[in-house]
Amino acid sequence: VNGKSIKKLQKKCNVIVGILENKCKKLNHYFFINQVYKRPYIILKWSQTKDLFINNENYKNGIQKISCKESQLLSHKWRSQADAIMVGKNTALFDNPKLTTRKIKGKNPIRIVIDKNNILPKTLNIFNNESKTLILTLQKTNNKKTNLNFIQINQKNLLLDSMKKLKKRNINSILIEGGRILLNSFLKENLWDEVRIFTSEKINKKGIKAPDFLISKNNKKLKIGSDYLYIIKNKNINY
Repeated sequence: VNGKSIKKLQKKCNVIVGILENKCKKLNHYFFINQVYKRPYIILKWSQTKDLFINNENYKNGIQKISCKESQLLSHKWRSQADAIMVGKNTALFDNPKLTTRKIKGKNPIRIVIDKNNILPKTLNIFNNESKTLILTLQKTNNKKTNLNFIQINQKNLLLDSMKKLKKRNINSILIEGGRILLNSFLKENLWDEVRIFTSEKINKKGIKAPDFLISKNNKKLKIGSDYLYIIKNKNINY
C-alpha cells in the first residue's frame, strides 16, 4: 500500500512502474476517485432543448419530457448501474419522481434528496417502498420507517460534506438528476467527475435555463434516437 511493496521489491530486483498507467486509471476511475477523494464518483446528468432549456415555464406542474424514448431507456440503464440517484427539494416536490429503474430490468438505486429543513410531504413518490431513500437535512430527525433514513449534514461545505457522508455508507457512485440550482452548485464547486447531457431538437424559447456548462465544439457527440448525447469528463480532477 502507498508504494511500500514496490520499495521492498526494489531492494531485491529491478522494478518497472507506470506501465499502462493511464489505461489502468481509466479502467478503474470509480475506484481511484473513491480512494483519493473519499467520496462517490459523481455524474451530473440532464436533458436540454436545442435552445438550452431544461423545463418550460410551467415547471411547478411537473417536468417537461425533453429527451426521446431511446434516451430515457439509456437513462434508466445508468440508474441501474449507479449506487444512488440524487435530486433537490424542488425537483422532488414539483416533479414528484419515483427515481427508480422502471423502463429496463435492473436494480433500483438508493434515492437521495437534499431537504435542509425536512419539509417534504411524506406522500411523495420518493417515500414509497420501491427503493431505499436517504434524506440529507440540517435537522436532527428520528425515523420509524425501515426504507427511509436521515443524514444530518453541515451547512458549511454542504455538498462536499454530504458526499463524504454518503461514501461512508458505501455509496461509491451517484447520479445527480436535479434541477438547475442543484446541478449548478456541483459545477460551481467543481464537485463532479463526469457530465452526461442529452440535447434534443425541441425548442422552448422560454422556461428554466440549462445549467451553466459550455459544451466545446471539440466534444464528441453520440446520436441517441433523435437526441445527441455528450459525455464529458472533468479534466480538473486528478488522481
